[in-house]
Amino acid sequence: MSELIDTKKLYKMAFIYNCVMDGWIVKKDENDKIICLKDKENVQEYQYNDFLKEFVKTKIDIDKICLE
Repeated sequence: MSELIDTKKLYKMAFIYNCVMDGWIVKKDENDKIICLKDKENVQEYQYNDFLKEFVKTKIDIDKICLE
């Protein structure tokens, strides 16, 4: 059975895919939240809003998938 993927789900898939392709470990916690981890990175840095905005902006880019 073929179903169309809604936009929200498509962006979530693009986000996870781009994280993995950039070397991040992606996990889902017990509260259904997505956690992204990367070795040798300063965890405290990820709490800053500017970093988070840029991180999400670069990882949610669907065009990046099409170019690979």
